[in-house]
Amino acid sequence: MSDTYANRLKWEKPAYPVGVSAPPSSIIGDGDFVDEGGGAANAAFAATGVQPRAATMMEKMLWTVGVPTGSTPEARSSPVLEARDLLRAAAEIEHGLLVQYLYGAYTCTNPVHRSVLLQIAREEMAHLISVQNLLLAIGGHPYFGRDNFPTAPSDDETFPFALTFEPLSLDFLAKFVVAESPPLEYIKDKGLKGRVQPVIRLGEKAAHQTINHVGALYVALYWLFKTDDSKPAEWLGYPLAMVQSVHRKLERNNWHVPNEAFVSKEELEDRQASNDNPGENWNKGDDRLIVHPVMFSATGEADRAAVLNTLFKIAEQGEGWNVSTSEDPDAKSHFIRLLETFESVQALPAGSLIALDVPTNPTAFVPTADGFIANKEANLWAQIFNARYRIALLKLNLALASPRSLDLGTVDGRGQLISDAIATEMKSNLRNIALALIKMRRSGVPADGVATKRAAPPFELPTGSLPNLVDLDPDPKIAEIRAIKLLRRVLRDALDDTADLVNRLHALPPEEIESQDRLVILDDIVAADVALRTALA
Repeated sequence: MSDTYANRLKWEKPAYPVGVSAPPSSIIGDGDFVDEGGGAANAAFAATGVQPRAATMMEKMLWTVGVPTGSTPEARSSPVLEARDLLRAAAEIEHGLLVQYLYGAYTCTNPVHRSVLLQIAREEMAHLISVQNLLLAIGGHPYFGRDNFPTAPSDDETFPFALTFEPLSLDFLAKFVVAESPPLEYIKDKGLKGRVQPVIRLGEKAAHQTINHVGALYVALYWLFKTDDSKPAEWLGYPLAMVQSVHRKLERNNWHVPNEAFVSKEELEDRQASNDNPGENWNKGDDRLIVHPVMFSATGEADRAAVLNTLFKIAEQGEGWNVSTSEDPDAKSHFIRLLETFESVQALPAGSLIALDVPTNPTAFVPTADGFIANKEANLWAQIFNARYRIALLKLNLALASPRSLDLGTVDGRGQLISDAIATEMKSNLRNIALALIKMRRSGVPADGVATKRAAPPFELPTGSLPNLVDLDPDPKIAEIRAIKLLRRVLRDALDDTADLVNRLHALPPEEIESQDRLVILDDIVAADVALRTALA
């Protein structure tokens, strides 16, 4: 079992009503359940004259899978500790979706399909940053961990499904259509519903497991950040009775993050991501990128409505049950864009090349794996890709861990780290290395002639690659200082790894290098690292 927050969450099923021994299939109102097969519970409604409605897909899934709660007894001991735990799980899932979309984009052949996947990946990145803001708001550290591959598919372990890096295909797209889709009952357009149903069947088959919709996690987070047990005004169709049932079953009263759990306005505004701050342009003017700071009221309390709106907007864009099906190109949900891409690929002539011959789950480290990159040149490039991927995450982590007020405009300052992570690492370095890798042979040497089996960016993040900041010290000020020192040291080590790997590439015999010209890309990266490496020393 993968040792991640998402896969350690404890799932609690709603309590069945008296007289019902299986998941009820019909519901009256928001909280009265009926077993259509008969039973004592039905008698209570016989004289009401109110017709039961069918349970929605969301409600059926929550009956079957449950509502996620904290991963440990300690995490389940208070609403704020549980919220931190679930936010870390959400960060892992956003991160995992992000890199899987990037892999599909880097390895597909159609520029239109590539553009769609890259944009969705950017939006997942924005979701990830908004989750960091919520973590910071309730006293947590930034968290950029994720699951690693290979993960064994298992209904009760992998959420939403096993992390797999695979080239673009109908199976690939179908899995993500399901993960990002609304319940079929929420789709009123019969034509759209008819288009989606066969894709859902294919997605479940391709995943070799039940695809757990990410929305269940956001259902739980939404409840935790509410102030009371009232019905949400914004999230129509929110499964209020089921969530209440879980908390009653656990003997929890008023299970919501209290106002005093939020850090002060001054402290949070000094650290959270916001486009309103000079030098921090997170979304580059793209309103589809949801990077929302936590707002405060005039009295200095966290604005709960704004927090809930952030969770709702993320859900609406793709990770929840209330998914927009707008046809406006700028407002289309991930679900609609992925469905349209699936149909576009499906309509291509038989035999069309939609992706390069790249491995599933490429690796630079495991020689026995099917996806091992055996060519020496490509293997070193793959290791360099892993190092730069880690560097991008470390720069973001260090930036969000560092108070804005201490940024002196230096190369290791918060603003420059953010710019480097987004513009330099993600949009330039990682992209250029990935595009070089997919042109390289996976095995053999240049003397073997043309090779069709290509290498690919591995996105490997072995255990321990990122420092654990969760339990540095009970004192938040000491923990903050230790986190910054630790992140600076690990980032410096990752920069050193890049330089060492590039030197090893230069040391390869000429007959093992397919293109000396490509090495200029890496030499430029190493040269640009010098100033930051010196500042971090």
